[in-house]
Amino acid sequence: MNLAQEQGEIKIKTAQWMILLVERKEPKQKKAQWIVPSAYAGGIFIGAYMRLKILSAKFYDTYSHCEEILKKTNRPYACLTIELDGLLFAVPFRHHIRHPHAFYTIGEAGLDYTKTVIITDSQFLSDDRPSIENKEFAIIKRNEQKIRYGLSKYINQYKRSMKHRNNPRSENILKFSTLKYFEEYLHSGQQTAASHPDCRKTQK
Repeated sequence: MNLAQEQGEIKIKTAQWMILLVERKEPKQKKAQWIVPSAYAGGIFIGAYMRLKILSAKFYDTYSHCEEILKKTNRPYACLTIELDGLLFAVPFRHHIRHPHAFYTIGEAGLDYTKTVIITDSQFLSDDRPSIENKEFAIIKRNEQKIRYGLSKYINQYKRSMKHRNNPRSENILKFSTLKYFEEYLHSGQQTAASHPDCRKTQK
């Protein structure tokens, strides 16, 4: 059983089978999570694993020395989790993105592929649900396949850069990407313990 299955994820074939659980605290925000009705849980669905999640305190503690991983003192970043090639990725929502390696939602806001992390432990995801604007949520929901393709394209570009580290363009991609903390997983396609030389904090 892979990590996404361990979290109770179900593959989604089409949007018509989705249920949206919503709690509103502000008029323009939703606390939301996509699930599939139990009546269809036994079926076979074709599609990406995608959920709105927040990274846990344990994740930030484990990767506390990784400078490129986004951190906020007052509240955590909302992320979209996506399963690709047997790995579970978490892509953060971010404002003021100014590069092409992203899925833009509203203005300069969107999903920043360069700050993607790999979830190697189910405890790295919090049970809390993130809040995002209604409009942004609708855009994400309509573009599931496009987002998945964009992330896959960026990961492949990063892998090519790993093979040409002395190339100036590759150096720039490798320097600012959070995937540098998870390169062993990109090589193996397996979820194991974190061991990037810049992130040696012992996991508990």
